[in-house]
Amino acid sequence: MKSINTVFPLATLAMAAFTGSASAAITYVGNQYNVEALTDDQSTGWRNAATAKSFDIDGDNIIGTDGYDFAGASGVASLPSYVTSVAGSGGHNDQNKGLIDDPTNPSGPDIGTGWNGNGASHTIIFGSAVTETLRLSVLYDGNWSLAHGTQTFTLTQTFGGSDSATTPTVTLAGDGLDVASFDITGIQSGDTFQLTTTAVAISWRQISGVAFDVAPIPEPSTTALLGLGGLALILRRRKG
Repeated sequence: MKSINTVFPLATLAMAAFTGSASAAITYVGNQYNVEALTDDQSTGWRNAATAKSFDIDGDNIIGTDGYDFAGASGVASLPSYVTSVAGSGGHNDQNKGLIDDPTNPSGPDIGTGWNGNGASHTIIFGSAVTETLRLSVLYDGNWSLAHGTQTFTLTQTFGGSDSATTPTVTLAGDGLDVASFDITGIQSGDTFQLTTTAVAISWRQISGVAFDVAPIPEPSTTALLGLGGLALILRRRKG
C-alpha cells in the first residue's frame, strides 16, 4: 500500500505537467447599448473617449486599447501582442452596412465594417500569458439592414482548460453598435477560446467584432512605499 501511495502523487504531477496549467476563469460582465451612433457621428463611438463606456476596464474610455478585430474582410484589425490569431466563421457581409469610428482617426469620418452572420463564431488563440484581467468586448448590432431580434453570446475555453460564460439575451435593434463584455483571468500561452452566438428570436445571428483591454497594474500605495522605505532603513542600520 505504501508503494501505491508513493506512486500516485508522482503520476498526478506528471499528468499536471503534461496537461499544463489550470483553466482560465471566464465571467460575463455586462452589456452596453448604442456605443456607436446609427449615423456618421464623429463625436461619438467605440474609439472616441467622449462616449461614456460603462465597462471600460483600463479607464481611458476607449474600447480596444490593446487591440481589436472586426468581422469579415473589413480590414479593421490590430491584434494585441499576446494574441496569435482571431478567426471568424459564418456568413460574411462587408458592404459598409454599419458605421464605426475609424481607429486610426477616431474624430474623423466613420467607416463601414463587416460582420459575421448565421452560425457566427470567433476563435481566439493566445500566444503568451496575460497576467492581468483581460476584458474581451464583443461588438454587435453593427448592421441595421438585417431582420432584428435577440440572441446570446457564449465564451468558452476550448484548449488549455475549460470554462464558459453566457450573456443574458441581448437585443439587435439596428440603432447603433452595442458591446457585451467578458472578463478572462489566468490566460496562459496557447489557450484558445471560442465566442459563439445562439439565436433566441432572430433568423440571422451577428458578431461585428471583438476588442481587447487589460486591467492596469495597481500602483503601490503611499503607505506601502513608506513601509518599504522604513524596512530599507532598518536593514541598512543592521548592516552598519
